[in-house]
Amino acid sequence: MNIKFGAFFNEQFDVLMLNFDNSKLVENIIDKDDIKILKNGEEIIAINIFNVSKSIKLNPGLQSENPNVLKFLEIKLKNIYPLEQVTQFKIGKVLKCEIIEGTHLHNTTVDIGEEVISIVCGAKNIATHLYVVVATVGTYMPNGLIITEGKLRGYDSHGMICSAKELGIKDNLFNSEGIIELPITYHSKVGKSF
Repeated sequence: MNIKFGAFFNEQFDVLMLNFDNSKLVENIIDKDDIKILKNGEEIIAINIFNVSKSIKLNPGLQSENPNVLKFLEIKLKNIYPLEQVTQFKIGKVLKCEIIEGTHLHNTTVDIGEEVISIVCGAKNIATHLYVVVATVGTYMPNGLIITEGKLRGYDSHGMICSAKELGIKDNLFNSEGIIELPITYHSKVGKSF
């Protein structure tokens, strides 16, 4: 199944939590060994896999695009809920950046590979020609929030341009202030997974 989902590892409880729709209430839970399937009617809205550390070593937090986790899920859930993750965090190039009059916001046009989208961004360092990390609509952020389409100051916004802090990147791999300004090694990877 080709959908976006959030995958979060909780080290304290040794559980990998998959979230498909956090807007619905859980009506029933189905147990299958170390797997709990949370449903609303017939729709699966979340899956929790317990005792994960017996099979895979993970750091706490967001694991939605970790290739090792995705392979683990493919194997673990193949007879329960086959799924394939859709890229959520994409490398983008800012094509256009215009200030929104009377605000600190900018209306940007960003190439994310298969499409060009509009994103309202409040970062001080946003500028034309930057290579950035874009959380597309439906993306699960490390804090559990989901990116939705919106309208700010009358401008449509179809995603979010991310900072290292918002992505939970603590190493000094990128600039620590404002949005991530990707170095030249990423410039040929527009549209690819960050």
